[in-house]
Amino acid sequence: MASYIQKEMTFQEIIEYCLNFDSDLEIAYEFLQELYKIAKYSSFENARDNLLDWCNMVERCNHKLPELKKTAITYKSWIYEIVNSFIIHPITKKRLSTGFIEGKNNFVKAVK
Repeated sequence: MASYIQKEMTFQEIIEYCLNFDSDLEIAYEFLQELYKIAKYSSFENARDNLLDWCNMVERCNHKLPELKKTAITYKSWIYEIVNSFIIHPITKKRLSTGFIEGKNNFVKAVK
Protein backbone atom coordinates (compact mmCIF):
# COMPACT_ATOMS: atom_id res chain seq x y z
CA MET A 1 0.00 0.00 0.00
CA ALA A 2 1.41 3.33 -1.06
CA SER A 3 1.35 6.02 1.52
CA TYR A 4 1.74 9.67 0.76
CA ILE A 5 1.53 12.91 2.63
CA GLN A 6 -1.07 15.28 1.30
CA LYS A 7 0.18 18.81 1.73
CA GLU A 8 -2.15 21.73 2.01
CA MET A 9 -2.08 23.88 -1.10
CA THR A 10 -1.88 27.64 -0.99
CA PHE A 11 -4.51 29.70 -2.75
CA GLN A 12 -2.06 30.55 -5.54
CA GLU A 13 -1.17 26.87 -6.01
CA ILE A 14 -4.85 26.00 -6.32
CA ILE A 15 -5.31 28.68 -8.97
CA GLU A 16 -2.28 27.47 -10.93
CA TYR A 17 -3.50 23.87 -10.65
CA CYS A 18 -6.92 24.82 -12.07
CA LEU A 19 -5.44 26.99 -14.83
CA ASN A 20 -3.33 24.09 -16.10
CA PHE A 21 -6.47 22.17 -17.07
CA ASP A 22 -7.87 24.55 -19.66
CA SER A 23 -6.20 27.15 -21.86
CA ASP A 24 -9.43 29.16 -22.10
CA LEU A 25 -9.58 29.34 -18.32
CA GLU A 26 -5.99 30.56 -18.22
CA ILE A 27 -6.70 33.28 -20.78
CA ALA A 28 -9.87 34.34 -18.95
CA TYR A 29 -7.85 34.60 -15.73
CA GLU A 30 -5.29 36.82 -17.46
CA PHE A 31 -8.09 39.09 -18.73
CA LEU A 32 -9.50 39.23 -15.21
CA GLN A 33 -6.11 40.26 -13.80
CA GLU A 34 -5.88 43.04 -16.41
CA LEU A 35 -9.35 44.23 -15.41
CA TYR A 36 -8.26 44.30 -11.74
CA LYS A 37 -5.28 46.47 -12.71
CA ILE A 38 -7.58 48.88 -14.54
CA ALA A 39 -9.90 49.08 -11.54
CA LYS A 40 -7.05 49.67 -9.12
CA TYR A 41 -4.72 51.99 -11.03
CA SER A 42 -6.85 53.93 -13.51
CA SER A 43 -7.87 57.49 -12.90
CA PHE A 44 -11.04 59.17 -14.07
CA GLU A 45 -9.13 60.68 -16.98
CA ASN A 46 -7.82 57.40 -18.42
CA ALA A 47 -10.38 54.84 -17.17
CA ARG A 48 -12.53 55.12 -20.31
CA ASP A 49 -9.61 54.46 -22.67
CA ASN A 50 -8.28 51.62 -20.50
CA LEU A 51 -11.68 49.93 -20.30
CA LEU A 52 -12.32 50.29 -24.02
CA ASP A 53 -8.85 48.87 -24.76
CA TRP A 54 -9.65 45.90 -22.51
CA CYS A 55 -13.00 45.38 -24.25
CA ASN A 56 -11.33 45.47 -27.66
CA MET A 57 -8.69 42.95 -26.53
CA VAL A 58 -11.44 40.59 -25.35
CA GLU A 59 -13.38 40.96 -28.60
CA ARG A 60 -10.24 40.28 -30.69
CA CYS A 61 -9.36 37.19 -28.67
CA ASN A 62 -9.48 34.06 -30.85
CA HIS A 63 -10.47 31.75 -28.01
CA LYS A 64 -14.04 30.76 -27.28
CA LEU A 65 -14.82 33.00 -24.35
CA PRO A 66 -18.48 33.96 -24.83
CA GLU A 67 -18.91 35.07 -21.23
CA LEU A 68 -16.03 37.53 -21.46
CA LYS A 69 -17.16 38.80 -24.84
CA LYS A 70 -20.63 39.39 -23.43
CA THR A 71 -19.04 41.22 -20.50
CA ALA A 72 -17.09 43.44 -22.91
CA ILE A 73 -20.31 44.34 -24.75
CA THR A 74 -22.00 45.17 -21.44
CA TYR A 75 -19.06 47.33 -20.35
CA LYS A 76 -19.22 49.24 -23.63
CA SER A 77 -22.96 49.80 -23.13
CA TRP A 78 -22.45 51.16 -19.61
CA ILE A 79 -19.07 52.85 -20.13
CA TYR A 80 -20.27 56.30 -19.02
CA GLU A 81 -21.65 54.98 -15.72
CA ILE A 82 -18.61 52.78 -15.07
CA VAL A 83 -16.16 55.60 -15.73
CA ASN A 84 -18.07 57.86 -13.33
CA SER A 85 -17.18 55.42 -10.55
CA PHE A 86 -13.54 56.52 -10.99
CA ILE A 87 -14.29 60.08 -9.84
CA ILE A 88 -12.42 60.88 -6.63
CA HIS A 89 -14.23 62.84 -3.91
CA PRO A 90 -12.13 65.96 -3.19
CA ILE A 91 -12.51 65.75 0.60
CA THR A 92 -12.43 62.03 1.39
CA LYS A 93 -10.04 61.17 -1.48
CA LYS A 94 -12.11 58.03 -2.13
CA ARG A 95 -14.05 57.01 -5.19
CA LEU A 96 -17.64 58.14 -5.37
CA SER A 97 -20.20 55.38 -5.02
CA THR A 98 -23.96 55.08 -5.13
CA GLY A 99 -23.76 51.92 -3.00
CA PHE A 100 -25.36 53.52 0.06
CA ILE A 101 -28.34 54.84 -1.92
CA GLU A 102 -28.70 51.56 -3.84
CA GLY A 103 -28.77 49.72 -0.50
CA LYS A 104 -31.49 52.02 0.83
CA ASN A 105 -33.53 51.57 -2.38
CA ASN A 106 -33.19 47.80 -2.10
CA PHE A 107 -34.30 47.96 1.55
CA VAL A 108 -37.38 50.02 0.65
CA LYS A 109 -38.31 47.57 -2.13
CA ALA A 110 -37.93 44.63 0.27
CA VAL A 111 -40.16 46.32 2.83
CA LYS A 112 -42.83 47.02 0.19
